[in-house]
Amino acid sequence: MIVELKQHPRLAAFVKRAMPSYRKHKVIVSRCVTVTLDNGYWDGGSRSVYAQHGADGNSLPALRYPTAPVQFGGSLPPEFTIPAGVIVSDCGTFCGKQATLSLFANPEDIDRLLSA
Repeated sequence: MIVELKQHPRLAAFVKRAMPSYRKHKVIVSRCVTVTLDNGYWDGGSRSVYAQHGADGNSLPALRYPTAPVQFGGSLPPEFTIPAGVIVSDCGTFCGKQATLSLFANPEDIDRLLSA
C-alpha cells in the first residue's frame, strides 16, 4: 500500500533516521515475511538498492544480493526471510531519479510504525 509520510509520524521518523537523504512524501509499505532481492544491477537507468534496518531505524549488516543479471554471470536473486524487528528497504534509482522507497516487514512491525 502507498502511505503518505505526513499522516504517519512514527513512519516518517523511522524513514528520516534510516534514510536521511530520502525526500519524497510517500512510501510503499508491504507486509510480508520474505522478499526477493532482485534488480540490484543497472538496467536502463534503474536499479534497486536493498538495506536492512532495525525497527528503531538503526542500520544492520548489509544484504548480499546479485549485482549482475543471470545472463551476464550473476546468480539468481535470493529470497531473504525477514526476522521480527527488522525492516528491509528498497530505495534505488528509477529512470535516473530516486525511486519511491519500499519497505518490507512483518505485519507486527509495520502496524507499529503505522500506528498513531
